[in-house]
Amino acid sequence: MQGLSLESPFFTFFLRLPEGRWDLFARDAAQIEEARLGAGVRAKAGGLRWNGRMEGAEVVHHGLEHTLHGPVHLARLRVPSEGIAFSVEFAACLERPLFLWRIGLENAGAETITVDTIDLLQLGPAAQGDDHAQRRGQATPTGAVRLHADPGDLAFFTNGFQSWSYAGTLGPGDRMPRTRLGPILWPENPDTPVSRRPGDFVAHMFGVLVDRTHRSGLLAGFLAQRQAFGTLQARLARYAPSLHLWAHGDQAELQSGRMLQTDWACLQPVAMDSLDPLAPYLDAVAVENGVQADRSAPVGWCSWYKYMKAVSEREIDSNLSWAAGHQATIPLSVFQLDDGYQAPDAEFLETNDRFPDGLGVLARRVSSQGFLPGLWLAPFITAPRSAFARRHPSWILRGRHGLPANAGSTWNVLSRGLDVTHPEVVDWARRMIRSAVHEHGFGYLKLDFLYAGVLEARRHDPTRTRAQALDAMLRLIRQEAGPDVTLLGCGCPMGSGLGVFDAMRIGTDVAPAWHPTYFGTQFFFRPEPTFPAVRNVLRNTLARMPLHRRWWINDPDCLLIRQEDTRLTPAEVQTLATVLALSGGSLIVSDDLPALAEERVEWLARLLPPLQGRAHVLDALDTDRPTEIVLEQQGPAGRWWLCAVLNWDEAPRSMPIDLRRFGLPEAATYLWADPWQRQAGVSTSSTLYLGSIPGHGIALLAVRPGSVDPVWLGDTLHVSQGHAVRQWETDGNRLQALLGMGRPRSGTAWIWLPAQPRAAELDGLPLGWQRAGEGIFAFDLHLGNTSRLMIHW
Repeated sequence: MQGLSLESPFFTFFLRLPEGRWDLFARDAAQIEEARLGAGVRAKAGGLRWNGRMEGAEVVHHGLEHTLHGPVHLARLRVPSEGIAFSVEFAACLERPLFLWRIGLENAGAETITVDTIDLLQLGPAAQGDDHAQRRGQATPTGAVRLHADPGDLAFFTNGFQSWSYAGTLGPGDRMPRTRLGPILWPENPDTPVSRRPGDFVAHMFGVLVDRTHRSGLLAGFLAQRQAFGTLQARLARYAPSLHLWAHGDQAELQSGRMLQTDWACLQPVAMDSLDPLAPYLDAVAVENGVQADRSAPVGWCSWYKYMKAVSEREIDSNLSWAAGHQATIPLSVFQLDDGYQAPDAEFLETNDRFPDGLGVLARRVSSQGFLPGLWLAPFITAPRSAFARRHPSWILRGRHGLPANAGSTWNVLSRGLDVTHPEVVDWARRMIRSAVHEHGFGYLKLDFLYAGVLEARRHDPTRTRAQALDAMLRLIRQEAGPDVTLLGCGCPMGSGLGVFDAMRIGTDVAPAWHPTYFGTQFFFRPEPTFPAVRNVLRNTLARMPLHRRWWINDPDCLLIRQEDTRLTPAEVQTLATVLALSGGSLIVSDDLPALAEERVEWLARLLPPLQGRAHVLDALDTDRPTEIVLEQQGPAGRWWLCAVLNWDEAPRSMPIDLRRFGLPEAATYLWADPWQRQAGVSTSSTLYLGSIPGHGIALLAVRPGSVDPVWLGDTLHVSQGHAVRQWETDGNRLQALLGMGRPRSGTAWIWLPAQPRAAELDGLPLGWQRAGEGIFAFDLHLGNTSRLMIHW
């Protein structure tokens, strides 16, 4: 046999035998030539590397097969190699533009072996596989990846390893962002090269190589991380870019007769100007992991960013009382206690002297006020000199020399991670979750610092990869908590939370400052890419926006809307509030609620309830500072588009808005309203020229095509700028509308009318107005749960 081929409506695939090289041609898109596979294992006799050759390969299956991802054209081969049998599967999906493949390793010998890496894709002169070959003195063809016949401006979208890791698009002149704090900050995925060369990047689980000139790209990654963590390395040489995709074996022991199979690797052509360019891959990941992201987005309060570890029952009761008293206007549902409640030598959920009543009483008090009690837990991490660590030294992850593995700085000390394969740790975690939920009554759990369970270290069970170990533990936690409890993952390897967590932190911690700040100084910390800061929260929230409602409910971290004890300007607070609102994800405020100024309470009220749907970030594959966000809306008042433009600069900036990029239909005129600037207007051009946007500020416009009938332009009642309209009817020269948010609300609404109003009424009482532009009139409304508006012209 000289070769083997697969066909789909999207791809042509050809495997060369016995070389094991393969080509993949996407229809009018990316091309891959002479891609290579490989694997590295160790035995007593030394290292062994499979170079992907397939001498003696047996074709076990070649034809149509039905899978979770629909029908696929599949080829399955078995390849013997020096005591190890490799199985290789290639699958071209027939209903989605996805190409899948995976590798299995079976120990066919009598001796236990350990697995280093499994190479799923090696392309280009700088691919890691070529480095291995060069060290062995072997000359190997390099393979090639081409996005276009004439390469343009290449860039790479990198997805970080865990919640707080950097995510964004970088160009050939950029360097891979990394901390300058070394072991002080939380560690990233070990065994991953992080180069300081420009244009040399890594991504975890998936990444996207793009050509910004020709607006095309190629996504490469994995559909799951249950068997092994996966990494993608890219080098952006214009005419010879390199890609290397591999699964981490973690030196897991593979005993005689046992098999390790990677998760499915995946390739997807990307059309950069598509509104949702990564949809096929992201949806396939959800299917592969059995994700059900159908809960309501959590809305509530968290103690951390105001009180931190000094929190006490007194502050909890103060904020609880305020939230209960304002429930009619600020409808929160979750009330979450964060870190700071534990006794110094706590084994389970014992509290310190600031919480004399204990957690059970507190949870019942929260429930009695109509809120869902929430609790912070960090199940896999501990301080190095804690009583807990002294009592259980065998639970601590240790490196090759027996020293504790470093989990980074958490409580201003270098913390330790727990061995999640240790039976006693498993039992302890099981009992802690069971106690928090079923004994104390918490229905919302925030599980933090989860990366600490996958540090590079020796484990009690050496046969599991780090991904397998964490997957087993997290699914046990889900089982113990039960299906009705809301689980939020934080500091979690991204792929490990799939199918487990209802919500997932997708960015860094927030802070009451735009730039990273530590003990009042920004000088050294300002460049830090993953340090707490609004800037870093916004970057990751925008980069990972497409994951929302596919993989989980996105948690962009808390909203800080306070006017005191903050470095944030009003414009920066509005930017944070707007991006969090457009994300549609968790909306958790973390301020001293009784201390909020009336204006800030009003800003918070506009954000509730959260927006539905998934916003699209139009330039997320172009830059790590995206500026354009759009979310289409529909209601009784018609169809409109929320168009946001973000100014990342320190100084004010004029930023024209091209409505064609935002997906609006062609129209003779466009009507718009901006609730933050409290203005509205009419444009005869598809490009809106607004005044300057403040430094670090945002313009949020509700835009609608013009009409000869009355049009609700926008309002300050709700961030949607239209969901307060429940009915909208016109008859001759009269408008009737039923308005309401299900709770009392006051605000301004802008309405375009064919002529000057003659009279207006709200709930039968006269209503005044002001001219706000050509044909635009502003009405100050005071709504009950529902109110009726009538306008004559």
